Amino acid sequence: MKKLYLVVLFFMFVHLAMAQKSSFRFGTGYHFSTAGQTLLNINLYNNYASSSRKVDASLGRGIRLTAGYQHWLRSWFGFAVDVDYARTAPPVKGSTHTNSIDYNYSEETKWKSDQFFIIPSMVFKIAGNKLNPWASFGVIVPAYGRLRTNVAYTTSGFGPGQSGISKRTVTVKHTLGASSSLGIAPSINKHLTFFTALQIRAISIQAKKMTTTSDLLNGVEQIDTYSRSAKETIYVRKLKYQLYDSDQPRKETGYSLPFSSVGIIAGLQINL
Repeated sequence: MKKLYLVVLFFMFVHLAMAQKSSFRFGTGYHFSTAGQTLLNINLYNNYASSSRKVDASLGRGIRLTAGYQHWLRSWFGFAVDVDYARTAPPVKGSTHTNSIDYNYSEETKWKSDQFFIIPSMVFKIAGNKLNPWASFGVIVPAYGRLRTNVAYTTSGFGPGQSGISKRTVTVKHTLGASSSLGIAPSINKHLTFFTALQIRAISIQAKKMTTTSDLLNGVEQIDTYSRSAKETIYVRKLKYQLYDSDQPRKETGYSLPFSSVGIIAGLQINL
C-alpha cells in the first residue's frame, strides 16, 4: 500500500512538472507620473511673505528596466518574481521663495531618484490565444533606494547678495506598494517570446536619512565647515524633545514622497 501511494505521488509530480513552464524575461520602458506632492503654501504677515510651488509630478516617472522569472503552474495561472530598476527622468522640480523688508531668499530644487524593487506577483493568461493576453497582480517590495536633491539658492538684503548650490542624498525606508500589469506575449519561436504590457505602480517612498554632501557658496565649498548635526538629518515617526549636540545627527519628523506611476514596458522572454 505504501509503495502504491509513492507511485501515485510520483506520477502526480511528473504530470504536474510536465504541465509547468518556466521563463526568464528582460524588458525596458518608460513610466509617467500619476500623483503629485502638494507643496503649495502662501503665508502673509505684516512685512513678510513666503510661497512654495506645487510639485506636479511623481518621482516614479522615468526609465524602467526589468528582469524576472515566470513559472506557470497551469495553462492559465502562474507566479512571477521581477526585479525593477527605476530612475527619475527628467528630474522633478520645485521652488520656494521667502520675502521680507530686508531679506529675500529663493531656491530651485531638483529631485532625482534611483530605486530597486522586488515584485512577486500572480500571473493569469488566456490559453490558446496567439497573442497570449496576460495580467499580473503583485506587491512592490523596495530593496534599495536613493534620492538626490540639488538646490540652487540665492539670498539678498541690505548687504551683497549670495548664491550657492547644495547637494544632498536621502536614503529611504522599506515600504510596500501594489503593482498590476496587462499585456500580450506572442511567440516568436519555441524558445523566444516578445512581450509588452501596460503597468500601474502605486507606492510612496519615505525618507530615512538625509546627508548634505556639498554646499558651494559663491563658488567656494563650505561642507568642511559643517558640523555633523548640520550635515546629517535622521527622520523619525515621532519627534520628542532633544538636546542639541553638534556631534550627532539632528532629528526631524519623517515625510513621504510620491512614486506612483503608469507606463509601458516591452522586452523578450526566454522560454525554458
